[in-house]
Amino acid sequence: MSSKMIAFGPVPSRRLGHSLGIKNILLKNLHIDQIFEGLIQLRKDFTGKIYLEIFFVPKLNDTKEELILLKETSHKIKPDLVQLNTLDRPGTENWVKSVSREKLKEISGFFKSIPVEIIAKTETRKQIQSFNQNIADQILETIKRRPCTDTELSKILNLHLNELNKYLSELIDNKVITSERKERGIFFKICELTSKDVIC
Repeated sequence: MSSKMIAFGPVPSRRLGHSLGIKNILLKNLHIDQIFEGLIQLRKDFTGKIYLEIFFVPKLNDTKEELILLKETSHKIKPDLVQLNTLDRPGTENWVKSVSREKLKEISGFFKSIPVEIIAKTETRKQIQSFNQNIADQILETIKRRPCTDTELSKILNLHLNELNKYLSELIDNKVITSERKERGIFFKICELTSKDVIC
């Protein structure tokens, strides 16, 4: 096998697959454990560098039990580097959130026996120096007229997708807007107000 660099990611834990109701993925007869065994075998055969990316979702694979399993499996795979990542834009499902920067640093310390780096670009509104309320207002005015995908909003507002996603994430976190998966993609819309609560 050639000595190039191979990067894998994002990688779920063994129990994460089961907790999401996923026992067989990609192919009907491919079990999640087979993926890990394949990566372990690849390390034995491949002489180049392997970067292993682990994507974290709160309460799914950032618990102590999950971290122990991920660390054990990472030791077996023996990557040259473990990369820690999390959500940096609105998720395809509303319940999917990002792990905080502090939590990623804590996880990094837990993996200290393995070369590790944080590659996530998590930011809060306070950390976004260029946050512009006028842009947020323009987004809201646009999707008040009709729900839009991020691609549509990007074209309408002449805003780069990466920049737009910062605002969408902030508005979702504050329960101002919500997202809904449809046939043409993920649409963003205003949360509905009721006399008792906000429906998102």
